Amino acid sequence: MKKTLFAVACGMMPFASHALVQPQGTAYDRHIQTVTYNPDNVVNVNINQGTVTQIQLGKNEVIKGQNAGMGIGDPEAWDIAVRGNNIWLRPKADKPDTNLSFSTNKRTYILRLVTSRYPAYLVKYTYPQDETTKTAKNPLPCRTTGILNTSYYMRGDKMIAPMHVWDDGRFTCMRFEGTNSLPVVYSVSPDKKDAERGIEHITNTHMAEDVMVIHQVSPLYRVRLGDQVLDIKTDKLRYAGYNYTGTTNNLVRKVDNGN
Repeated sequence: MKKTLFAVACGMMPFASHALVQPQGTAYDRHIQTVTYNPDNVVNVNINQGTVTQIQLGKNEVIKGQNAGMGIGDPEAWDIAVRGNNIWLRPKADKPDTNLSFSTNKRTYILRLVTSRYPAYLVKYTYPQDETTKTAKNPLPCRTTGILNTSYYMRGDKMIAPMHVWDDGRFTCMRFEGTNSLPVVYSVSPDKKDAERGIEHITNTHMAEDVMVIHQVSPLYRVRLGDQVLDIKTDKLRYAGYNYTGTTNNLVRKVDNGN
């Protein structure tokens, strides 16, 4: 009877949760990864001997200040370099797996460094609170209708590919890396003479920070930069109604008629 009661009592005890987070690879390369910052999570970073892994923190975040610092479980097994908001890690030992913790002028980070056949080359942190504040001040374009289509796939030269593509049934948005040259985007309509190539039409666009806003939607776009070509296609297009605000971010535009 005592054994039975003990087993039931143990079964009612709460279990400690294990908050280990794995960064996610981008759609273009699994070695380039992102992870959302959470002060209560340990981030698992895949590493490998002979490979440098870069950790990229938020803008203006540095390991400097009265309470800043860094500690690693086995310092003899690692080469570490820090500059600005970037940290470079290179394992030297055969068995370098360990933990890394550091505090910046803004946050504290806990990482678990684990040997893997598929090491990360770059792990970029994102910060949901910062993104929420930024969105509140500057609403994202292509969000005018309540429709949000992010189901796009690409074929061609990924060097000119946007990081994200979405539409709201009226406008299409493509977010490009800020350091890259901007390509020209064409919409493509069917061509009976050349079904594979189609007919290319230049699109009207404007820039909203790092987002190219295309003043239409299309099931197929063709992106060109020099000799590089990339097709961007969606099968989930839904057309929205008339845009009464006349804007791309659902804000009312005031027009001064001179009165």
